[in-house]
Amino acid sequence: MTGIVLFGYGQMGHQIESFIDARDDMELYQVYDFGQLIKENTETKFDRYVVVDFSHFKMHNMAINYALSHKCAIVCGTTGLEAEQIEHLREASSEIPVMYSTNYSYGVVILKKIVAEACRYLGEWDIELIEAHHNKKQDAPSGTAKTLLDIIGRENRVYGREGQCPRQPGEIGVHAVRGGTEAGMHTVQFWGDNELIEIRHHAQSRRIFANGAVIAAGLIPDEPGYYSFEDILDR
Repeated sequence: MTGIVLFGYGQMGHQIESFIDARDDMELYQVYDFGQLIKENTETKFDRYVVVDFSHFKMHNMAINYALSHKCAIVCGTTGLEAEQIEHLREASSEIPVMYSTNYSYGVVILKKIVAEACRYLGEWDIELIEAHHNKKQDAPSGTAKTLLDIIGRENRVYGREGQCPRQPGEIGVHAVRGGTEAGMHTVQFWGDNELIEIRHHAQSRRIFANGAVIAAGLIPDEPGYYSFEDILDR
């Protein structure tokens, strides 16, 4: 039986809990929110423990330090992490299993593969990246958008457009939209002469991310290493 130590108990945390409750191979062990222990299961005997961190970048350090001190795996989906926090995750992977992904949707895994393939053939076309999320999202652009930017590989990034700004060769436009209860939409547009190819993933519920995180917690290896969600699904 796997004991899950959950960091973050907002909407995502509650949804993660619901998917854990539906499984017979794992249970919640502890829940931390805003740095405080708010739930603990002292009745079940666990064979292994996995930290699942879907909290806030300001709380993330507590999650990784917990995993290191208890020598257990960590599945991290917290976005908006600083560069040094991501580097800390990479360093920790020499001691414990670490999985970090900006998106735990299987559809987004496929989206990234499709975008990478499209760039092989359409690398000279004009490219625009548009992402949309709910009005309470803390960071922009989204972590998934940043991952897509890395896949596309263009360094000349224009965030929004205003005034006189004719498009330059090799640039990519990046646009973040915030409103309502949008779970997440990412669109990559490839513009050629008199034609457009548009690749889009639309998350209709944040439950897909919670489900993916729980799947990852069940599949993450026991061996130290730095894993992506794609690594686990390809095993």
